[in-house]
This record gives sequence, structure tokens and C-alpha cells, in this order.
Amino acid sequence: MTQETATIVAALITGILGIIGGLLVGYREEVVGFFTRKVRSIEGVWSGTAYDIPIPGHLQYSHPLKYEVTAKITQHGKRVKVALTSKSDRTNHITVKGVLEGDYLNSSYKNDDKNIIDYGSSLIKLLGTGKDMKGYFLGRRMREEGVVFGYAELFKE
Repeated sequence: MTQETATIVAALITGILGIIGGLLVGYREEVVGFFTRKVRSIEGVWSGTAYDIPIPGHLQYSHPLKYEVTAKITQHGKRVKVALTSKSDRTNHITVKGVLEGDYLNSSYKNDDKNIIDYGSSLIKLLGTGKDMKGYFLGRRMREEGVVFGYAELFKE
């Protein structure tokens, strides 16, 4: 490499680094926020209620259920896993897996008992205090309706 070529390469590298440095200074807040953004923690024990919601003309229940729910939530970054116990006409143990995006937990659930058809999805919103969450679930279950739509409300213990 000649002296002239080395000087041109050094000048280009210096110029590029100068531009990048200027952008970093100008957009400091956004750059720092990108690398330090935290995911809300919902880890812990939660309890509350859930219930079936009929949809007139589309989904009717002969016996709509109300559930007493206890959930033990573990979290690794945005990934969430829940060991959930639901008590209504029987006790169910359900595994929930999902992703926390901002204030919303998007998840899927499945009954741990392989002999029971009970699975679905839920979208739950973590409210501002971080101590309560509310949302909806839609799933398939082993009853005459075959489908369940409901609402759940949980509070951190």
C-alpha cells in the first residue's frame, strides 16, 4: 500500500467515524434507550377470577363457568411461563407460555391432563400499577359447546 493510498483510507475511516459519532451524539436518547429498555416484570404469584362469556346468536353455554384462578409466573426477559390452577366444576392444571410486549401478554395455554381437550390463546393487559392484569381468552374445550370465550382478571399477591 502506498503512502497516498494509506492516507486516503485513513481519511475515509476518520470521516465515517465522525459521521457515526455525530449521529450518536444527535440521537443519544434513542440509542441509550434502545440498549437499556427494560421489560416489565410480572414474575410472582397472581390470583383472581375468570368466567365464560356468552355471545348471543354465536356461542351459548348450557352452564357458563366461573373459575377461581391461581397463577405462578416465571419470566426470562420477554418470555413468560405460567403454572396455572383453575377451579370451577373441577380443578385443572394448565401450562401457559407467552411473550410480554409492552403492557400486553400474548400467550397460548394447554391443559396438563392429556385426557382433557382444553387449549387456546389469551391476550392479557398489564395495568399501570403492575399489580393487576385483565384480558380475554379463546379456546377449545371438551364440553358440548366445544369452544370457550372468556374474561380473566388477576391480581398480584
